[in-house]
Amino acid sequence: MIGEFNGLQGGEIIKKTESVYTADQLLKIKKYEQWIADMQNQEARDVESQNETDEDEEDNQIDVAEDSQWQDHELVDKSYPEYDARRWIKLVESENRDTVAQYYNNLGLSDEMLSQKERILDIGSNMADFAAHCKAQGINNEVISLEPELMNHPGIEAAQKMYLGDELCDYIKSRTVSGVMEKLPFKDASIDLIVNHAAMPGFNHSMYRIEEMKESVNDAFDEIIRVLKIGGEARMFPLPDSIGERSQWRPAIDRKLSEMEKAGICSFRIEDVASSETGGLLGKRVIVKKVKEFLEI
Repeated sequence: MIGEFNGLQGGEIIKKTESVYTADQLLKIKKYEQWIADMQNQEARDVESQNETDEDEEDNQIDVAEDSQWQDHELVDKSYPEYDARRWIKLVESENRDTVAQYYNNLGLSDEMLSQKERILDIGSNMADFAAHCKAQGINNEVISLEPELMNHPGIEAAQKMYLGDELCDYIKSRTVSGVMEKLPFKDASIDLIVNHAAMPGFNHSMYRIEEMKESVNDAFDEIIRVLKIGGEARMFPLPDSIGERSQWRPAIDRKLSEMEKAGICSFRIEDVASSETGGLLGKRVIVKKVKEFLEI
């Protein structure tokens, strides 16, 4: 059921008195679900095409023991022949490794910084790779993952359990919440650090719907400041450019941040982000620090 919070449902920081979704947000989530389904269908077609063109007999052989382990897994829907265990485990390993490296570099994170934060919220967490890394390394107390649609794809979930282990995977799932950044389902001043990688406010709105995009930007930053503790930070990457059809997106973000800073609610700074591999400029991140509660202004 959309809006259920899994293991966090009864958590102390979950807001239980307000509806999480508006009708408009539900429509957006349905569109997101369709996008996920389209990606999965395309992936199935790609796998089928690869199998047809692969002439290397050795590569086509499936290890009997591995295949048996996969087929016996309770999460596997056996009507989907593309759910090859090795393929999904390779995907999960790649996603986990790449995502964590990008988070650290693009958001300016370090193990020392994370270990000092009691509760972290990852907005747009995808498969919760960042939370898995933090828990496995023991570098912070709690990471909550937020996604509009929980990643319940049976192949991904099964591969995650085989790659991460049941205990770690179950821990992550118990701290994954379904929700949107425009209406965060958490209490005021309950989060120490927010990380947001490739999910900037307004990103999922058509640039031909300018007012809708501006509303998303305003609501999301209001919610981010609301749930942060005083002194807490939100680290977000990448800031959009002010060119092309999205030319009004960056000004909307800059305007909202400037308004909040002028009101004394927060401070913010914008930093260049260089590639960890080439040293070239990747883009810009914004770091927003909460200064006061809204009611104190």
